Amino acid sequence: MKRYILLLCALFWAHAGLAAEPVTVEWKNPSEYTDAKVNHLDPDNASLNIRLERLARHLNKLATMHFKQGEQLHIVVTDYDMAGVQQADAGPGNRSAFTRSQFPNDFPSMTLSYTLKDKEGTVLAEAADVEITGRAIRTEGISNFPKVSKRDEETIGSEIKMLNRWFKETFLDAG
Repeated sequence: MKRYILLLCALFWAHAGLAAEPVTVEWKNPSEYTDAKVNHLDPDNASLNIRLERLARHLNKLATMHFKQGEQLHIVVTDYDMAGVQQADAGPGNRSAFTRSQFPNDFPSMTLSYTLKDKEGTVLAEAADVEITGRAIRTEGISNFPKVSKRDEETIGSEIKMLNRWFKETFLDAG
């Protein structure tokens, strides 16, 4: 019986490993992004890498909700400017050593290229050097998008809204 359960677990993990994420994000030269790295606050890029990982995870959630089985989106980000200014946070009990000060008129921006392919590898959509920016008025709605954790809302909320709007305008409204 133990062997049977172990075999089932191994098959499940093997199948899960074969299922590729629908979105791959290539962060091209992140240390050169506008305002993404603050050398004296984040010398090893730990905070930036966490932020980029969270953004990629959100894009995969979007694609899982809206793309057909087997469709693949490859994104190459060539510039990223965070909303607001990142600063060291020396206060007690903080979850992070960094906080972002953001005013109502601070919006993120990103420059990216993308290619969307179907399961046969046929290119469905592509564009190069697309500049996307955040905005004050939320126009993308909320029902078409994945739930965002409180922590992600605090750290990358502006970027998530910007990516939601871009995703909607580029892939959902285009069809």
